[in-house]
Amino acid sequence: AYDMEGNTVFEGEFVKDKYQGEGVLYENGLPVYEGGFVNGEYEGEGKSYDEAGTLVYDGAFVQGKKEGIGKSYDERGRLVYDGTFKSDLYNGSGKLYDVEKNLLIYEGEFVDGLYQGAGKLTDVQTERLLYDGEFYKGEYSGNGKLYASNGNLIYDGGFLRNEYYGSGKLWDEEGNLLYRGSFINGKYNGRGILYDASSGQTLDAGEFRNGVLTIPERMEDIEEEDAYLSRQESIP
Repeated sequence: AYDMEGNTVFEGEFVKDKYQGEGVLYENGLPVYEGGFVNGEYEGEGKSYDEAGTLVYDGAFVQGKKEGIGKSYDERGRLVYDGTFKSDLYNGSGKLYDVEKNLLIYEGEFVDGLYQGAGKLTDVQTERLLYDGEFYKGEYSGNGKLYASNGNLIYDGGFLRNEYYGSGKLWDEEGNLLYRGSFINGKYNGRGILYDASSGQTLDAGEFRNGVLTIPERMEDIEEEDAYLSRQESIP
């Protein structure tokens, strides 16, 4: 098929005047798509190109949209995403890369282009693991582990909208335990124990509200408190 100026528009098969089967579609003399067609739409395995002729997607299509397993690239041909698509968006398992560093920055589950489900997020600056856990709509939500820039674990527990929420443990960047207990919106709330970072000894224990100890417990009750918190942490 050719345009009014004689340039090739399509190479392939037609059925009832629609692209069908394997073919190559052109714009301004450059391919914009090569692969399968059904009823004139991209279907099956195919490759799409930008206006400069650079490959920007290689994978599966359904009714003209990226759907299934595929790889997307930027305008310089660098890998951006490798995984599953649905309706042109990242959906399912995939890997997302920082193109400047060729660095894997996220590996896990996606829903409609956002991190959702279990995944691992890498800090682009330090190139170290930043978060390993559950996401919801691109935010830390559910159980997870947060790491400092030096690679040490600084929090292990529940999250909600990127804040500490529920049962958890908090450490400083050197790995010293600071707090063990309940959190709400990133603050100590509920039963918990504060620890001295240098000695590991208990500083305070009891009921906290907005980061402040409101109902202290006797030191002789600390063992009971530890046992209670251990039971809380074991609850899925």
